[in-house]
Amino acid sequence: MSSNKIVIFSAVSVATLFLSQIAQAGLFDDLKKLQQDLEQLQSGNMPEIPSGSGNTGGLGGGALGMGSTASSGDVNADEADQDTVDAACRAAMKEGKVNAAAIFKTLPKPDIQLLKSDFSIAPEKINTELNRAPKANELNADVVSLELYRNAFETGVIASLFSQFLDTVGNKADYMSIMKQVANSDKGYDKKKGAMKRDAQQAYGIMLLYYQSRGANASTGLGYLKASAKGDSTKAMISTYQLGHRAYYGIEEPRNLSKAASWMLKSYEAVERRKRSAMRAQTSIPLSESFIQLVNNEFLELVADPAYARREMYADLSQAAQSMRESMTQSMQNAKGRSPDIEAITKAYLIRESQINASIMRAIGQEAQATIEEQRLQKFADDQSKDDEKYNDYSYTTSESRKFIVSELKNVKALDASQKQKFSDAMRELALLTIEMKRIERHMIGQIATGQIDMMQLTVATPVLTSVKVTCKLYDALNDVGTKMGAPKADVVFSSDAEDTVINMAE
Repeated sequence: MSSNKIVIFSAVSVATLFLSQIAQAGLFDDLKKLQQDLEQLQSGNMPEIPSGSGNTGGLGGGALGMGSTASSGDVNADEADQDTVDAACRAAMKEGKVNAAAIFKTLPKPDIQLLKSDFSIAPEKINTELNRAPKANELNADVVSLELYRNAFETGVIASLFSQFLDTVGNKADYMSIMKQVANSDKGYDKKKGAMKRDAQQAYGIMLLYYQSRGANASTGLGYLKASAKGDSTKAMISTYQLGHRAYYGIEEPRNLSKAASWMLKSYEAVERRKRSAMRAQTSIPLSESFIQLVNNEFLELVADPAYARREMYADLSQAAQSMRESMTQSMQNAKGRSPDIEAITKAYLIRESQINASIMRAIGQEAQATIEEQRLQKFADDQSKDDEKYNDYSYTTSESRKFIVSELKNVKALDASQKQKFSDAMRELALLTIEMKRIERHMIGQIATGQIDMMQLTVATPVLTSVKVTCKLYDALNDVGTKMGAPKADVVFSSDAEDTVINMAE
């Protein structure tokens, strides 16, 4: 097989793996030609179009992030259990083998004055702005949500720092100032420091791009992303995706599909490598489903674009990807055959989550708090004049309910037979919600990447984009207590026909 054909097959190998369940060593290793494409483009030379048909014979789950890629004869194991809560939560909470609190002992101290040069507002006002989500008319084409980039790092320290930045409702500016200091640090010849610096450059760069409507300097953010891609670009999957994304959509630069593909292929291949490592338990930082979907869907959309010169080489892959998208879209229809919009899905999710929270409270003897939760839920469900602010407010109070549950779980010393059954039933409902939200997240990310979701709609979608991490974290806490208390393990078999699924509850 020629090296050119190897390059083509490397981009579509996951499709072949899914059908044949046979891996060929080296398919992801010979990317030298395509890794040189961007440099040729930047020097004004069009890279040679590889020969070969690029016929893949089909599309597997890995190509759309539906499963994991196997190698050396392994089968796609994730396909068999993707509708289990363990599969849904596999990558939702792991952020490297690090102590989230202890990492600050080795990191620079917070200093928000260091952010002054990167914002058009006074340092003392930055934290307030970072805690305000952009409104619909403030969203930018660069980054629709920072949640999509969770865990897309090489080092556990930066993955944890980035997640803590996302999760805090307090001093975000402190976390951001630490990230900038690491991004500007002198790595020397220390490989570990070099990886942390590259990760921090990506994280800080993407933060600045996201918050440009809040005073952040987007040009500076782009500079950090470009800097991180100058070294080992195969380790800079955020930067290579983002630079490809900007070239694809022509964001503040001429639209260039060849340049976009050259950048984005690097991110696509890096994602596939990480997925394989996660499947073999060779990484402690498995990628989030959202980032996998973001990269895979947009790359496949790009190579299917009629204006893309090499489109014919990916024809089979693109056709199969379209079929997969159509199948996923059909599965997102409710029992009446309708496809609910984002607002309806978000409302249904928040309602279903609150119902389950109330059930958990009753199972652990918190009857009064459960009643309060149900009253709050009823008021939200009856409100016909909701806007994005009300969704954000309800989501915040729901997070307070979860904190209450986790706090009270620590005080549970024993459960009687009735409580054990209620506890088990609540865990089952939470597991089913988690499984469904992973499906919905996958579908929604695909729509975002292919431009099918309007920016205006995304203002209410944050609870959905964070739902899997949220439900997995609570499920993990419940599982620990349930095991200690001897609560029965409930069978969890998801059925899209059930009346209380989010899709069927969405109006």
